[in-house]
Order: sequence, then C-alpha cells, then structure tokens
Amino acid sequence: MYRRLFKPRHKLMWETARKLAPAGRGGDPHRPPLRVMLHCCGSIRALLPDLIDAGLEAVNPVQISTAGMEASGLKKDFGRDIVLWGGGCDTQTVLRSGTPAQVREHVRRQVGAMTADGGFVFQQVHNILAGVPPANIVAMFDAVRA
Repeated sequence: MYRRLFKPRHKLMWETARKLAPAGRGGDPHRPPLRVMLHCCGSIRALLPDLIDAGLEAVNPVQISTAGMEASGLKKDFGRDIVLWGGGCDTQTVLRSGTPAQVREHVRRQVGAMTADGGFVFQQVHNILAGVPPANIVAMFDAVRA
C-alpha cells in the first residue's frame, strides 16, 4: 500500500520542496539545501528502503522497543543512507522505571550502537512521560555527555 499510494507522492513532494529551497537560496552561498525528515512512529523497518528511495534523509523517532527497530541493526542496514534522529533512550520503560545506573548503561549502549560513522542525532524515543524520576533524566543527559 505504501509503494502504491504514498511513495510516489512523497517522492514528488520532497523533490518539489528541494527545488524550492536549494542550497544558496536567498543569495546566501552558505545556506544549506533543504533536508527531509519524517516523524514516523513504530516498527517502520520494512518501509525504510522505500522511504529512502523516495528521498527521505532523516527519521524520527527511532522507536527501539518495536519489532525490527533495534539500534545496531538499523545502523548496520541503513546508517549510510539515513540519519537516525532518536532512539537514544527508551522513555516508555527504561527512563520511567529504571534506576539512574540502568538509564546510564542503556543510553551508553544506544549511543555506542548509533554513533559510528555519524548519521545519528541523540534524542530519546519520545517525550519524557509524567512521573519520570528527575535523577533518571539527569542520568540520561550525563551518559550522553560522557
């Protein structure tokens, strides 16, 4: 269904946007070209080849708790072709229910798997939920800075 109904429209929309916002637009030679990012939750691994082919350059979030969305596999299979914007910390389970030490270890593991050769922007999977211990939020950011 994606290939038939959405992919051709995504490709056209993203190509048109790039033509309307090329590098150097507005007379500024340092202005970069428009980049295309899509917010798409869940297990999207099967869609990634088609999204990339249609012109997608970054995806957010990277919902690592869903099927096929483990960090190391995504990075290995798609890390050369797309920026993974998110997936740095599971906000639904680890950040909410883990100890600060568990959060730090989880974030270090995620960042380690995602940063090789670039193409990763640290962000947690989703917004930080209510009731998350402040110490866990501090632990998440401390682990990223380490």
